[in-house]
Amino acid sequence: MIPLERLAGRDEPWHLVRGGVDTRLPAMSFVFGVKIGDESCAYPLDDLKKNPVINDTVGGKPVVVLYDQSREIGQIFSRSVDSQTLTLSAATNNGEFIAQDTETGSQWDITGRATSGALQGKRLESPAHYNQLFWFSWAAFNRDTRINTGTAADPNTAAASV
Repeated sequence: MIPLERLAGRDEPWHLVRGGVDTRLPAMSFVFGVKIGDESCAYPLDDLKKNPVINDTVGGKPVVVLYDQSREIGQIFSRSVDSQTLTLSAATNNGEFIAQDTETGSQWDITGRATSGALQGKRLESPAHYNQLFWFSWAAFNRDTRINTGTAADPNTAAASV
């Protein structure tokens, strides 16, 4: 068995990929991916560890990616609740990962549930998405995918064809 950390750094997948490998990320690095309508976006796990909350819009729909590093889990959610679009940021509560929205001050856990604030008890809906899959696999099926690292001036965010 190869440790996942070593595997994730590989530049080439373990088998031939028809059409070539998108080289914007190491082939075996892990990403979270979502496709809404005709638009897809990948969120590299290494960047989510540094930026655990990424607000984005994919296919015209506002989404947020949450990553709890202590539990090594993440999810992608719609950030619309009751016709209101939320902007979330990372926070902690008694050492536990939470996200807090700017609009109401509500706090959200990693399952997308508001645990306090004006929206307490509400849940964020989760669009169909993929958690922690290899970049080469995501990019092979989503050739025009964007990459969002959580930094505004990232040159890798544009789609590229291979």
